[in-house]
Amino acid sequence: MNKEELSKMSGENQGGDYKFDVPMLTLEGEDGYFRLTQNKQETKLGDEVKGVMLKFRCQYGAYLNEGERILFTSEEDNAQKQFDLIEITAGKGGKKFTTKIDRGAGKELKERHPDLKFKQMVYFLLDDDQIVKLQIKGSSLANLYRTKEQAETDGDDVGYFNQFGEDEHKFEFETILQANQYSKKIGSKTKTFYRIKFVKGEKLDDARMEVVGSKIKYVFDRLQAIEELKANRGQEQEQPPAEAYDDTPAPEDYEYQE
Repeated sequence: MNKEELSKMSGENQGGDYKFDVPMLTLEGEDGYFRLTQNKQETKLGDEVKGVMLKFRCQYGAYLNEGERILFTSEEDNAQKQFDLIEITAGKGGKKFTTKIDRGAGKELKERHPDLKFKQMVYFLLDDDQIVKLQIKGSSLANLYRTKEQAETDGDDVGYFNQFGEDEHKFEFETILQANQYSKKIGSKTKTFYRIKFVKGEKLDDARMEVVGSKIKYVFDRLQAIEELKANRGQEQEQPPAEAYDDTPAPEDYEYQE
């Protein structure tokens, strides 16, 4: 039994940790480069990165009135799960008020709060080394989910998730992320933006699969521990504090989302 397990069993850290604190991997939608962000520090990675998809989660959010009102949900395994919807509003002197305003499945929340937008969150093993959280939103989502019929109509590639055979798993293959340029008409002008293109890479050999398997288990166990902590805290107080949820959305999270 290792020290981490003993620490958990001993209960020495009564405060607990509501977050799985890993860097966020996003595509900068205007200039077309990938970036890692953690603790407000940004690292530019270029227009292509490689890694392996470990764990899929999802979240909803909205950035309204130039940030005077922000909505975001807890992060869950799929859209059918129950999400907590959190509202942050600005008060006098820049003070922010955080309130849990609703709870429900993704479809239900979207019906009651039409401004909410879906984001696919993927825990991603970057360069076989670092666990990060990949955020996929807006038009990048089409490059994940586009069906064969939609691809033929749009004259575009079949979505990444639909490129795998029945006996294939996404974690068995390297995934290459590329900045994909496209044009969008905004008012009377046409502007150029970037979305994520997903390329199916090589199949992992046994040695890499062993590493990936251990990383998937680590992510799963860490998220399970956080959910247990939230559930236990929920019995003691009306709602978990704001830090129980994922990072508050930033304006750029929604600026390029359709």
